[in-house]
Amino acid sequence: MFLKGGRRMPERHLAIRFRRCWDVPTAIKALALAVLPLVWCAAIDQARAQTAAPSPFAKAGQITFCTEVGSLPASFVGEDGKTPMGLEIDIMRALGEDLHLRTNIRIYEFASLFAALDSKKCDAAMAQLSKNPDRLKSYNFIDYAQFSSGLLVQRGNPKNLHNFMDLSGHRIAILLGTVNNARINKVNAALEAAGRKPIEIVMLRSESIAYQMLLLKRVDAYVGGSMTLSYYLNQSKGALEMGGLPIPPQTYGVVLPKSSTVQTETLRAALTRVIRTGKVQSIISKWGVEKGVFVCDGSRRC
Repeated sequence: MFLKGGRRMPERHLAIRFRRCWDVPTAIKALALAVLPLVWCAAIDQARAQTAAPSPFAKAGQITFCTEVGSLPASFVGEDGKTPMGLEIDIMRALGEDLHLRTNIRIYEFASLFAALDSKKCDAAMAQLSKNPDRLKSYNFIDYAQFSSGLLVQRGNPKNLHNFMDLSGHRIAILLGTVNNARINKVNAALEAAGRKPIEIVMLRSESIAYQMLLLKRVDAYVGGSMTLSYYLNQSKGALEMGGLPIPPQTYGVVLPKSSTVQTETLRAALTRVIRTGKVQSIISKWGVEKGVFVCDGSRRC
């Protein structure tokens, strides 16, 4: 071999050049042997993904929840008049993030929620839905929290109101059409049967109005669920206090159709993860309702 100018390359340099030329393909071979298994595994994973079962939810890439937006702090409409906000809305979005799905939230009147679920307009419903035997016959239920029911009163509880029977002869604010509305009606019937003064009930369509009436002392107590009462207790900055929670905790959760077995277990696993990572407790703290909500495990019933 000759260099430029006709000079012959020394044999020692020639041997070095030869070894370098040989080392290049050897390195490439070694690299190929290292990379090939990775490429092969990636190809297998891709093939498995292509043949895997489709998303367990109705539309690939998103999960759709049905809810209603008339209850602070669980779910309500923001100041723009259209954006859903609230504790349960935040949990829905956390579930979507955990499943790497876009969270689609559809708003309905409370009375229409189960019809929307039955007609598959949503994958799941979440709207302070309590668990009871009738619902369990037709739907799958994923427990997420327990709430009690009770009374919010003036600071110091000057009228000594601790349970619903104590409300005899007093004026209260309550949300129209709720389970607590039905409870107070039964208490009134018992009071009248016992010859005691009935409760004067002011039925309202807005919890915020009930709260304002109590602040202004236009009613003696505000009867509601512990999550809502805890929220307004926090908002009152010491002007109000919890009179009592005479109704034992009830379990609330996410509801899916009976036929949605795979979807239910997928969502149950996601809820377990967001609870155990502390996301749900963080959301509860964000809304200032730690005194009114007991978080379930997610993998078991409360």
